[in-house]
Amino acid sequence: MTKLRLSKLTGAVILALGVSTSAMAADTSSAMRGKITTPSGASAANVKIKVVHQPTGTISELTTNESGTFIANGLRVGGPYTVIIDSDTFNDTTVENIFLNLGETYRLTSQLAPLNIEKIECLVIKLSNNRVVLAARLVKIPSTTCLALIVTLKTSHV
Repeated sequence: MTKLRLSKLTGAVILALGVSTSAMAADTSSAMRGKITTPSGASAANVKIKVVHQPTGTISELTTNESGTFIANGLRVGGPYTVIIDSDTFNDTTVENIFLNLGETYRLTSQLAPLNIEKIECLVIKLSNNRVVLAARLVKIPSTTCLALIVTLKTSHV
């Protein structure tokens, strides 16, 4: 009878230790999952993502897969976090003041904006008095903002 009580007591102690060990192994971090799309709504593949924990400066660098998604696991709880979305094809984006909760996955969706391209159009005119007029204008595409600049240069004879 004492052997039976001892084995029941031993079983209860082992069970209690097993439960407390699994409780100590609980998740102590957070995660972030994101979906990045192009201006047309298509998935943005191979976009570089930097997740920056502002208080410590810790950086997690990721790249979106072919479906435009990324997953950052093992992140510190709290924040603030800043997410830098770096695209070679579209304008870069920064998302700030993100706070993460214990054991939860933060969902981030971002649509990239078209890249603003600048081009310079130049026109060089040589006048009869050996003066050169250079006319240039800076054109931002797709906007219609232009800056006209006229510079007069003097040429020298060698």
